[in-house]
Amino acid sequence: MLGLLFLVILFGRTMWLLLTDPTFRSMVFAGAFILACGTSFYTLIEGWPVIDALYFSVASLTTVGYGDFTPSSTGSKIFTIAYLLSGVALLMGFINAAAALRHEHFMERRQERTSTEGDSAS
Repeated sequence: MLGLLFLVILFGRTMWLLLTDPTFRSMVFAGAFILACGTSFYTLIEGWPVIDALYFSVASLTTVGYGDFTPSSTGSKIFTIAYLLSGVALLMGFINAAAALRHEHFMERRQERTSTEGDSAS
């Protein structure tokens, strides 16, 4: 139970760190925008209920793709191809930004520790 609490706290701190970064925050807005576009498209063109369209959009962008929904028209299939390519690129950007920011944070903390250890040794 203590391990789970530690993981929740670590996750919360990481999310706070990420959301304070303007680049990552703009990627969150881009992700919300692309999900809204996909949800709107599948609701309007395929006639799916909003929750099904959102579910399909999220499952597709995360590359899970259960296969329970599939676009039926040629235009929808073409949109889905473009949607998936742009969405996967966005998700890779998220991962890259998160890793870079976390790395930068750890390097700053390491440098702080090194400088304080050097000061106390003098």
